[in-house]
Amino acid sequence: MSFLPPLPIPQFMVTVLAVMVVTLPVLALIVATMPRLVALLVVLFRRDPGGPFVAHSIAMISRTWAILLLVLSAVALVAVQPRFFRRSAVTARPVQAESIDGSLRASLAPDVAALIDTLPCAGVVVGVVRPSGNEVFGFGRRSMSGLAEPDGETVFEIGDMTQTFTATLFARLVEENVVSMDQTVRSLLPDTVSVPMKDGHDIELQHLATWSSGLPKIDGNPAAPLLDLFPPFSRAALPRSKRWLYELLSSIDIAYAPGSHLDGSDLGMGLLGHALERATKTDYETLLQREICGPLGMKNTRVKLTPAMRSHMAEGLRMGWGSYRGWCVASPIRRWPDGVVPGADGLCSTADDLLTLIRAHLAGFPLQHALAETRVPRLHVADGPDVGLGWFLESTASGDALVWQHGMAGPSRAYMAFMQRSGVGVVVLSNVPVDVDLLGKKVLNRLLAPGV
Repeated sequence: MSFLPPLPIPQFMVTVLAVMVVTLPVLALIVATMPRLVALLVVLFRRDPGGPFVAHSIAMISRTWAILLLVLSAVALVAVQPRFFRRSAVTARPVQAESIDGSLRASLAPDVAALIDTLPCAGVVVGVVRPSGNEVFGFGRRSMSGLAEPDGETVFEIGDMTQTFTATLFARLVEENVVSMDQTVRSLLPDTVSVPMKDGHDIELQHLATWSSGLPKIDGNPAAPLLDLFPPFSRAALPRSKRWLYELLSSIDIAYAPGSHLDGSDLGMGLLGHALERATKTDYETLLQREICGPLGMKNTRVKLTPAMRSHMAEGLRMGWGSYRGWCVASPIRRWPDGVVPGADGLCSTADDLLTLIRAHLAGFPLQHALAETRVPRLHVADGPDVGLGWFLESTASGDALVWQHGMAGPSRAYMAFMQRSGVGVVVLSNVPVDVDLLGKKVLNRLLAPGV
């Protein structure tokens, strides 16, 4: 395997370099023009009839420093651009070799290789649940800085799959009588916030949990094309606050009655997480750990990463254009968590943790009642799957419902699905933008095939 890793740059250094790209040219302009400005001020106060005078030596020194600053800015710009690497063969390594069916492992490798053939920097983890146990397979590499393959403990951003956890948290708090399904959002927000209504119908918590509130999606950053020139800041956004959320709610209208249409609103699910924070007087992270992750033993599913999670983080990557004789370029894409509505897409997790969640659904414990409530169809869509609390539900020819969710966060992709009656499930995580949904469905089909 031929691979030359680039020199790893600490994240704080990447941030400093990206700031230098902008500030150094400004400083160079100041340095270059300062002697002339000083001379003009001197003439103004002294009224020297000879006009402004700048010594040749001072002019040369200022120009030299200005050129040096521009050169340093150019170097910094190059440093934060896509990094070079030599593509390597895609390999698969089982995490628990003694427990894995070799035929399943062999059948996965060609599909993954075909999926990421044009993305040689990709890292993909596939985890499966069967009655015989959990199995995890790692493909590719976790980052550009080394050859380590991802595994069951590798941390990925899971994007919209966060909403499954938010809806499960809602079901758990309903079970504990902290909130109710038909409780209005208005009742959990300050009196100064105007929550939109339609035809006299209020938005209820269950509408947020089923993407049927009528609220829009969160707008993207209009400066994104410019930020793409600075990969470490490509996902940056203006700081958001509770005031931003409340002003947004008070300024929008909804087009249809809550509970009647599927809108896919991440704003609605993020608002649900915020409403649950206010109902319990605690923050989303603490609430999730106490009610869901703690009882299930999911230690690596968090918004704020622990030091151990940071050391196992899969580096989100975006491929650059073109390649030459096996040499490619890619940009590491920094994570920018949103602290105001983390219930929308703020979580990171691992294949091991997500398999634990699936196993809890299949086994029926712990949190049996809350998990079962999330799988109840609550919104029927004419040309699509039914909707539960944070899950999509599809009927199959065998009569066994397919329960699934997917997510994206920057370049990362995630897919999770299971079939309760068959006792099988799958998790696919990737640090590059590939169709993990299709791969996950192929894996499920193999698990359901006779003799597997």
